[in-house]
Amino acid sequence: MIKGIKSKTKQPICFTFVKSGTKKEKIKALLLLLIKEINNTGLTVVATVCDQCPANVAAIKDIKEETQKRYANKGWFFEVNGKKVFPLFDTPHLLKGVRNNLLTKNAKFIQNGQEKWAKWEHLKMFLDIDVGDDEIRLVNKLTENHIIKDKIKKLKVKLAAQVFSQRVSSAIRFSASKCKFYYILPRSVLFLHA
Repeated sequence: MIKGIKSKTKQPICFTFVKSGTKKEKIKALLLLLIKEINNTGLTVVATVCDQCPANVAAIKDIKEETQKRYANKGWFFEVNGKKVFPLFDTPHLLKGVRNNLLTKNAKFIQNGQEKWAKWEHLKMFLDIDVGDDEIRLVNKLTENHIIKDKIKKLKVKLAAQVFSQRVSSAIRFSASKCKFYYILPRSVLFLHA
């Protein structure tokens, strides 16, 4: 599908039928062909967007490496017929990936030169203190289905987006300033708010 950057125009341009997953070589060949053909119409492809399935990642990596060999370039783009194309991963799936990693690992980040850690435990702590009727909770839509590992539907992108929302970040920041978790929660707030 092609989509305008400045307009809401969307146009499907290619459908394929496969028996199983598509190999990276086919994705690569099809992507390069489509970019060339789209550019031949007078439109200019400036970016591609895909999810993080291994075949997509491998195809993009191969195309970038070919560009780097030709130009000794280490940029975050590849070239097709002399035009730069920036590969991007779709944001909702990136959020899901961050959530799934944070479930089992802590996230280290630097803020103002200081090393900090965000932990999934902090979200569980917040859920535990944000109790009461739905009308009086700070984040009434945040449920155990968002936070408790065994209850999370890992393929639901919407749930990951809600966990990393500005509302959850603000609610944790407010709670951290008013409760006994003051020294722990702000670290995750900074990570969620970034």
